[in-house]
Amino acid sequence: MASEKKLINKISRLQDELDKKNRILSSIYKINHKLNRSGNPDQLLKTILEESRKIFGFTRAIILFLNKAENKLETKYCIGFTPEEEAFSMSHPLDMDKHICLETLTVKTNKTIYIRDIHAYARGADIESKMADRWKRVSNISAPLRINREVIGSIGGDRTHEEMILSRSDIRLFTYFANLIDIILENARLHEQNKKKMGQFISLQDLSQKTSSTLDYEDLLEIVADNAGKLVHGSSCALMIPDGEGKHFRIAASRGYERINADLIKIPAGQSICGFVAATGHPMLVEDTNLEAGYVAILPGVRSQLYTPLVSNKRVLGVIRVDSDGKQVFSSDDQEILTIFASHTSALVENALLYEQILEQRNLAQNILESAPNGILTIDKNKMLRMINRKAEEILKVKRRHILDHNISDFLPGKIMEMLDDTMDHDKDYPYEEITRTAGDGSVQIYGVTSAVLHGPQGNMTGAIITLQDLTEIKKTEAMLWRTEKLSSLGQMSASIAHEIRNPLASINFNAQLLSKKITGDPYTRQILDDTLEGINRIKTVMQRTLDYTKELNTSLRHGQIDSVLSDAVALVLQKLKDRRITLDVKFAGDVPPLLLDTHQLQQVFVNLLLNAAEAMPDGGTIAIRGKKEEGAEPGKAGRSFLVAIQDSGVGIAEDNIKRIFDPFFTTKEEGTGLGLSIVHKILEQHRATIDVKSLEKHGTIFYLHFPLAGTGE
Repeated sequence: MASEKKLINKISRLQDELDKKNRILSSIYKINHKLNRSGNPDQLLKTILEESRKIFGFTRAIILFLNKAENKLETKYCIGFTPEEEAFSMSHPLDMDKHICLETLTVKTNKTIYIRDIHAYARGADIESKMADRWKRVSNISAPLRINREVIGSIGGDRTHEEMILSRSDIRLFTYFANLIDIILENARLHEQNKKKMGQFISLQDLSQKTSSTLDYEDLLEIVADNAGKLVHGSSCALMIPDGEGKHFRIAASRGYERINADLIKIPAGQSICGFVAATGHPMLVEDTNLEAGYVAILPGVRSQLYTPLVSNKRVLGVIRVDSDGKQVFSSDDQEILTIFASHTSALVENALLYEQILEQRNLAQNILESAPNGILTIDKNKMLRMINRKAEEILKVKRRHILDHNISDFLPGKIMEMLDDTMDHDKDYPYEEITRTAGDGSVQIYGVTSAVLHGPQGNMTGAIITLQDLTEIKKTEAMLWRTEKLSSLGQMSASIAHEIRNPLASINFNAQLLSKKITGDPYTRQILDDTLEGINRIKTVMQRTLDYTKELNTSLRHGQIDSVLSDAVALVLQKLKDRRITLDVKFAGDVPPLLLDTHQLQQVFVNLLLNAAEAMPDGGTIAIRGKKEEGAEPGKAGRSFLVAIQDSGVGIAEDNIKRIFDPFFTTKEEGTGLGLSIVHKILEQHRATIDVKSLEKHGTIFYLHFPLAGTGE
């Protein structure tokens, strides 16, 4: 009977053990199912504790993980605890050195420990009785949790009101359960790791698109700084760029550095981690900044870091620095994913730098072209305009928006086109040609033109370049100087001749007058003598005007109103104009500024021009006089001179004569001396003023008088 009873008890124990194993297997299946469905670590730990509680009849169950950086055992999840107990357990980790309790011993020894009566055991063993009182438990069992044979924490359960009686078989089963949990946790870790990697690779793909979408260097650095830290879940990130000499690193872009003035930060390359990474070209994982001699503190509270160099063509362009407030936060996987990101980004940064250099060179070339004193145009081989600078627009009086990508024959003068055709058809450069163009309004423009063929890398012709220099004003100045010298020479010669003629002419005049008195009865002879005396008087008048012309003008410039001087001049000739059926139309735009002028001399100028205009209109007509401030030649500088334009509707001046009208003694009038306009020109010179003329035969003449404004220094 006794042996039969033993057999029955053994069978019962085996059946009980088998039932527990079945429950364990069922629990493992349930836990794995939970892992495969959600993959949520917290849900997984909760399920593990719930199943362990069901299998072994625990009052409470707990999982603790080892924090190696802090050397503390921290509660990760627990069930069966009161809210107060749970809060205390979560907020009070166990110090592996200071707290001697079942959980810390389990982790230290890597063994399952079961205590049936915790208080009795504490009195005879090296376990803190305070720890036993704190947990308020009677019995307890704890088994280590391992990943790759390394202890990462413990799982345990207890009873608080009665002893928990476990056989050796039960203890083996709990250890077996813990070992199965090890496998599940490893799978969960790998699952979480793969999930994290997958998320990082997806983020990396998105980042690749973001960074590839810009060639702007500054924008690219901002994108890198904004996303590198997020990629590995860092708390802050900085992109460190070496200075020109490579002695220091500056923060080119950052996130999480708002508490400091990042622009003032300079990290010496020397022995710093940043300098080491840049020098070696290898990434570096810093688990604890307190243990790194080369760590340079920028932000307070940083405990771990990732450094990854940006390397392109064996040249380090910068270093990505990612920070975290916790120790041992980053893993080798984080380092790997950041290195992949840095490798992709490096080429883009290199491209952005090259693009920036190209832009700088292009902008420099553009500024040089736009600031060039000569007009510059480039065309392709089809003679379509590809570039025109500001000066060329000004010279040709065109706007680039209207002519770019148009055939240049639409706006270039024919002579320049002929020159350009020769250049492109015969691959012939023109070092310099002067070309004259008459505008629609009758004005003449003179260009200095050069043209040259543009060649591609293979030596083939790709187009041509044209340079234009507006020589109109230069030629006018040269003509004015030549005319001034000519007038001076003519004046001196005329004065010399007048002096030589004066004495003989006085004798001739005296003798003619004497003969005129003695001859009274011969009408024919009387007429001859009268004609002689009239001719002598005319010679005397010309001589006097010549002498007056050659005299130095005694010009006295004072501030005055040019419109008043003109009014006085008009009053002097008004009756003559009316007699010739000529009307006046005088208009001055805006307020007339005071000018430095000699009232008497300037009145003489206006009288002379008005009388000339009247003589050009034998059948009557209109003289229009306009006055206005002129815009300056320099951008933004207005009112440099005052313009008076005198226009008649007379017979006009022949084109061949226009260049000679200011020459002394040149006249087309039968009774003219040819000195009137020469004197006008001389008086205006004394006023530092200029005079231009435009005229078309049978369409009238316009004289333009340009007076410098007082205070312009002209």
